[in-house]
Amino acid sequence: MRHLVGFGNRRCGSVELLTHIDLRHSGLLQLYCSAAFSALAAEKKAFLEHDPRALYPSDASVFSAATFELGGPHSRTHPSGTPYRHQAAGWSILTALGSYSSMRGGHIILWDLGLVVSFPVGSSILIPTGLVRYSFVTVRPNERRYSLLQWAGSGIPRWFRNGKRSDVEFAVNATREEHVAREERRQAAHAEALDLFPIEAELPDDCDMSLPFMWEENAARKNTD
Repeated sequence: MRHLVGFGNRRCGSVELLTHIDLRHSGLLQLYCSAAFSALAAEKKAFLEHDPRALYPSDASVFSAATFELGGPHSRTHPSGTPYRHQAAGWSILTALGSYSSMRGGHIILWDLGLVVSFPVGSSILIPTGLVRYSFVTVRPNERRYSLLQWAGSGIPRWFRNGKRSDVEFAVNATREEHVAREERRQAAHAEALDLFPIEAELPDDCDMSLPFMWEENAARKNTD
C-alpha cells in the first residue's frame, strides 16, 4: 500500500514547529472533543500497527494530515468549501501564524455559522472542516498572515471500511457480500460520527456557549439513545 508521507526530513524546521504545536493541541482536542480525540488516537494506533513505516505529520499528533497555508496577505480569502478528503465529523485545528493586527484584519469567517471571529497570531480554533466552510479577512499590504491546519483525512477510515484495501482494490476484488457489508457500515457511520461532537454537559465549565452550533440538536439525540 502507499505510505503516508509527512514532511520527509523529520529534522526540518516545519516539523519541529508542528511537533511543538501538537503537544499543546493534542490536549486542546482531548479537552473539548474527547470522543473525537479518542477515535483519532485509536485510528492512528491501528493504522501504524498495520504499517509501522507509515508517517504521520508528527509523532505527537493524532491528525493524519497537516497543511501550511503560506499564500501571504490574500491567502484563502474565499470560502474553503468542505473538502471530500476531510472526515465529515473530523475536527481540525487551525492555528494563526504571521505578523498582522488582528483588530484590522485576519479575522476568520465561518460561513455556515454566520460568524466573523477575531483571530490573533498564535490563536487556535477547533473547526469541523468537513462541514463548515471558512476563509479569512484580508490583512494590510505590509502584513503577513499564514496558518497551519491539522486535519483528519477521510482516506484512512475508508481504507478500514474496505477491509484494509483502497477504493480501487475493493471495487475490483470485493464480493457481493462485502459490498453489502460495507454499505451497512457506511450507513451506521452517520450515527457514529454524530457521537464525535460534544454536547454542552461534556464541555469544560469555562467554555463559551454563546456561539450558535449544534449542541442542542446533538444533546437531544444523545438523550434519546
